[in-house]
Amino acid sequence: MLATQKKMQLSKVQGHDSGCECFFIKYGDVGIKLYDDEDHATRVADRQRKASEHGLGPDILGDVAAYCMPEDLIELAPLNMRKPVLYGYETEIVEVRSDTPWAAIKSLRLEMEDVWGCKIFDCGCRNAGWKSGKLVCIDFGDCSFEELS
Repeated sequence: MLATQKKMQLSKVQGHDSGCECFFIKYGDVGIKLYDDEDHATRVADRQRKASEHGLGPDILGDVAAYCMPEDLIELAPLNMRKPVLYGYETEIVEVRSDTPWAAIKSLRLEMEDVWGCKIFDCGCRNAGWKSGKLVCIDFGDCSFEELS
């Protein structure tokens, strides 16, 4: 699948964060999750879409696209993602809090394991957030899901 191309404007970037697989950018009132290739971004988006349909993840606000990165933003990306083009999608922003109780995170992880039928790893307070008073997962990367094949 050939992704639509979007050009990022540095002036709209309001913050950023990253994990081992994702470069997250707060872009206006949405988040953009960026990955090193289109297939990777599509796998993650599919997982997040499924979680959202079950009330376990933020909504996805667009299809996977190729994002042309301004040079100043490339320098902020994790080393493995310092490229002029990254692939990703727009997502709803949820509130991530460090005081989220571990019992709530464990309950979320168990709910997700029921939906996916596999082990979910790396489910902690940095990978979960609050959406309308409900705890949801925000990490749908390959490292967080037991390989099903």
